[in-house]
Amino acid sequence: MQLYTISSSFESLPIEIFWYPAKKDSLYTVLLLKGLYGLHVPTSADSWDTELITELGAQYNFIVINTARTGDTPDTRSTKESFIGKTFEQESDDLQRAFSYLVDNT
Repeated sequence: MQLYTISSSFESLPIEIFWYPAKKDSLYTVLLLKGLYGLHVPTSADSWDTELITELGAQYNFIVINTARTGDTPDTRSTKESFIGKTFEQESDDLQRAFSYLVDNT
């Protein structure tokens, strides 16, 4: 897994981009967007997204994007309160920045 961190327009907080290359050559990529309704924590063994990556990681590349949010721990970063003050435009901008970064740097 490779982690890329870029800056958001939402209080300059980090956007996290996780890249899990397939274990075999693959043309297929699964994109998981984690915004208000989730947070990707690679060390979490009981997470559906971590389980999906483990089960299908031989055949598929995975890109997981955690959009910017406030909070210091996974518990505080995964609540709806971590998005207070963030606009839809800022959330959309996070995704555009992540895609642009991947196109330009990978």
